[in-house]
Amino acid sequence: MFYGNIKKLNDIWKSFFPFISSPLLRGREQVNTEIPSDNKIIDEQQLTWQCLTDNLKSIVFIFNQEGRYIYVNPFMEMLTGFAASELKESFFYEIVHPDHQQLVKERGYARLKGGDMPSNYELKIKTKEGNVKWVELSVSLINIKGEALGFGTGLDITDKKFAEKQLKVERAYLENLFDNSPEAIVVTSNQGIVRSINKEFTRLFGFTEEEVIGHSIDSLIAPENQLTEAKNETDTVARGYRISTEAVRRKKDGTLINVSILGAPIEVDDEQIAVYGIYRDITRRIQYQKEMEDARRKAEEADRLKSSFLANMSHEIRTPMNAIIGFSRLLKDPNIHPEQLYEYVNIINGRANHLLQIINDIIDLSKIESGELRVSEDVFNLNHFLDEIYSVTLNELEQACNKEINLFLNKGLKDDEANIVADKTRLQQILHNLLSNAVKYTQKGYIKFGYKLLNGKGRKLEFYVCDTGIGIKEEKQKIIFDRFRQSDESKTREFGGTGLGLSISKGLVENMNGEMWVNSQYGKGSVFSFTIPLKSTDVKDKIVTLHDNNYSTMAYNWENIQILVVEDDILSSKFLEAVLEETGAKIIFTKDGNQAIETVKKNNVDVVLMDIQLPGMSGNKTTRKIKEFDKNIPVIAQTAHAMPEDKNISMEAGCDDYITKPIDINMLLDKIEALLKKFKKISSQK
Repeated sequence: MFYGNIKKLNDIWKSFFPFISSPLLRGREQVNTEIPSDNKIIDEQQLTWQCLTDNLKSIVFIFNQEGRYIYVNPFMEMLTGFAASELKESFFYEIVHPDHQQLVKERGYARLKGGDMPSNYELKIKTKEGNVKWVELSVSLINIKGEALGFGTGLDITDKKFAEKQLKVERAYLENLFDNSPEAIVVTSNQGIVRSINKEFTRLFGFTEEEVIGHSIDSLIAPENQLTEAKNETDTVARGYRISTEAVRRKKDGTLINVSILGAPIEVDDEQIAVYGIYRDITRRIQYQKEMEDARRKAEEADRLKSSFLANMSHEIRTPMNAIIGFSRLLKDPNIHPEQLYEYVNIINGRANHLLQIINDIIDLSKIESGELRVSEDVFNLNHFLDEIYSVTLNELEQACNKEINLFLNKGLKDDEANIVADKTRLQQILHNLLSNAVKYTQKGYIKFGYKLLNGKGRKLEFYVCDTGIGIKEEKQKIIFDRFRQSDESKTREFGGTGLGLSISKGLVENMNGEMWVNSQYGKGSVFSFTIPLKSTDVKDKIVTLHDNNYSTMAYNWENIQILVVEDDILSSKFLEAVLEETGAKIIFTKDGNQAIETVKKNNVDVVLMDIQLPGMSGNKTTRKIKEFDKNIPVIAQTAHAMPEDKNISMEAGCDDYITKPIDINMLLDKIEALLKKFKKISSQK
């Protein structure tokens, strides 16, 4: 309470009650001073003032020229949450919300000093708890013994402001809903006289608001032959019924349109005050055709996705089969050189394993999803195991063309401590998937893989494969562990694969009671990590290596012929080179469509063997561009896309013949020979 301003308050009270001469209240506490009996009237008036201000459901306050409160009533304390003693220590404008502090300074406190009062305004204040309240204030100037003071009263209008805002919001909702509705809406009197229309009504019928207000809706848009029926419908709604019908209505320009009509009464306190009507153009044939077109597009998109998946799987299966069958036939040549024999056998082995891996992936995925995958416990030396994987991966890197990649292996345990119990086959499968991806998506830099021991709650091994490859975009990191999903899902993607490897790897890790995750920066590289529980043992493992052999041969005479092979798969290129080298033809290799076009322009190419699924520009598009400037070059599509429609697409693109992978060598040579003769690249006489 304001114990330091008793005299000032006495003067204030005296200004309101001039005959008061005794000390006044301190805040709302009486001063413990005996009041002479002849001042009884004064005491009663003081008590009346106190009762009046204490019980008012409105704010009462007084502040001096310094801007400090010298009196507040209980309602102000209750409203703001501040005690009177706390308010005494503050300036008049401090409890005002920052939005309105400048207003108060200019229209309240500043005017007090200039003697410019009264002032009325609405503003926001801050409560002690940080809440916002709205008040309506009236501040007047009072003069006590020559000193100007501010005397203010106010009402709490928070609820009023909230109600006003809600009313504005609801009105805005209704006005926007009405004016921006996609349906044509008209509001009429019960007798059908137009009161308002929305934008869609103007768009649909062509009438502006000025042209329809005050006119009968029926006379405006109902044609003569339906005027009686329209008036009957209006009368029906006027009696409080809803109608829903379809009819013909007339636009401003005289055009007749079919519309659906919904009419309903508008009631307030059970009294019908108006009618609203909603009109919709029902040219259902167009709408039906649109719906059918949408349905057709959706069906085609679903079919495209299915075909894309099947084509991708066909490509992934037929590509290794091409190498297997092709090199197997080459092994039949009795004069094959031992080095070629060894190379061809390794190629067949690798491609057969790749094909087997695809089949195993599909089976594994099925087992993982059905919960039927079983984890075995093999005893082996982890370091020796990783040395073997290192050798296999190093061989992959050596076979990868134009890649400058260093391979590093880091081991977390000494050799004599690295004997563990785990599913060796599954662990090899996981690491092979991760390392193959690292090789596939890394052009230069390094690949690091290895493991470290985690001594936390339960001993674990944390494996990792780190590369400096292309990385994975953040939004793609969420889907790469989903089946059939890849970071690049376009048809002309640069990197192949079924999209099963990571999904299977994650499932295998989880079946081994571990976790898998990825950290990647797009354009900088990726780190794939996973954990498995560590089970140690002293038993040593054994590594077994198997070998196999086969043979093939062929020949043709095309010494003056130049053949362009457009193929992004290095082994397929190598196979075609082996097939064609004994024919005497000069062979040029390119890996994509742009290189192929430039090669044809710069060289005297006699025939083109065109792979269809190429990175960037497809083989079909490349063929079109070649045929645009030289129609006298025969093109043979050689592809793993083996669906009947694929051949039609390639032939329409300009290919002169078509052969599917795995390639039949004799068929390929026959096709080349036939086209060389047809385009007169060689003599047709034998």
